[in-house]
Amino acid sequence: MSIQWVRLGDIASRSIEPVPVEPDRLYRTIGVFNRGRGVFERPPIMGVDTKYSAYFRLAPGQLIYSKLFAWEGSVALVPDGFDQHVASAEFPVYDLNHEAADRRYLDHVLKWDGVAGQLAGATTGMGQRRQRVNPDKFESIQFPLPDLPEQRRIAAHLDCVAESARSRHAVERMSWSLVEQLLTRSPGQSLLSAFLSECNEEVELEPATTYRRIGVFGHGRGVIDRGTFLGADTKYKSMYRVRANQVVMSRLKAFEGAVAVVPASHDGALVSKEFPTFDLAKGVDARFVRAILRSDAVTSQLKEASTGVGARRERVSASRFLAVKVPDLPAERQAGIGDLVDHVEAIGALSARAQGLRAALLPAARNEVFSSLR
Repeated sequence: MSIQWVRLGDIASRSIEPVPVEPDRLYRTIGVFNRGRGVFERPPIMGVDTKYSAYFRLAPGQLIYSKLFAWEGSVALVPDGFDQHVASAEFPVYDLNHEAADRRYLDHVLKWDGVAGQLAGATTGMGQRRQRVNPDKFESIQFPLPDLPEQRRIAAHLDCVAESARSRHAVERMSWSLVEQLLTRSPGQSLLSAFLSECNEEVELEPATTYRRIGVFGHGRGVIDRGTFLGADTKYKSMYRVRANQVVMSRLKAFEGAVAVVPASHDGALVSKEFPTFDLAKGVDARFVRAILRSDAVTSQLKEASTGVGARRERVSASRFLAVKVPDLPAERQAGIGDLVDHVEAIGALSARAQGLRAALLPAARNEVFSSLR
């Protein structure tokens, strides 16, 4: 099969549809992410607040790039839903010949390392000033262009690779969804105080002693290892010590689900007094508690318990936390949920290990496909 290599300028023509800037008019502008991650919407801006005398109108399916960051792969196709947006002159816009080039194929080509390398070599200037790629250089970028049926076949293949990477990540989300469903089927509810009791083990800090500190991620993602520190290097005179299988909560960020069960690996670490700690009641399965603390039902109640907006948002007190309603399950049911949590977390660990491979999968597939088109 004969493959034609073409210049980008052969299938793309510069689109210049100026929109004069009026002081009292609101404009919706966009930018372009680097590394082929698409476009993003900027905050709307009034004409009086911009230095530009004109913007340029956009349409779905057009090609847009950033002169300043094209060398980092800031190139994208304009997605549907952006027909009311505009771009500045720093973002040249092109109409594409879709009779010669398939849109999905072009989307993959523009994210290919072969195009990224050419863009990096097309920059001018030195240091921070080297980042500009002018339209004539941009239009000279070359790439393989087989006939339309072959383009569509290649695009479909690469779409499947992309979907495969996404679906692997979805397995973990689906597994936690199953845990949520089992929790919602509980016939009764109880207050969290039936399972936990506040227990803050205060530690006086010694200036010459080294301590380990943790924090708490939001959205049920566990604890953060903040490393070690000397007692002399902190403003705190005392802190709380956490123990394995205790629950620790960020009073400031509890509304975002910043609550966790302390793993054995962080037994004995310290937290500030903004992080109250709680002991599990006798016979309560720590894995079950991990599940309920991560549930949407608990997170939504913590949001309600934290009033205000933004920086003025009120901290969640220990008493409000313990007043959260949770499923009331007997020990054997807790153990069943706990076993499922073990499996879900094992899936999560495998997913984390595979994350690097997933990130490399699609770029590798593009390199294999487009490099072979000679």
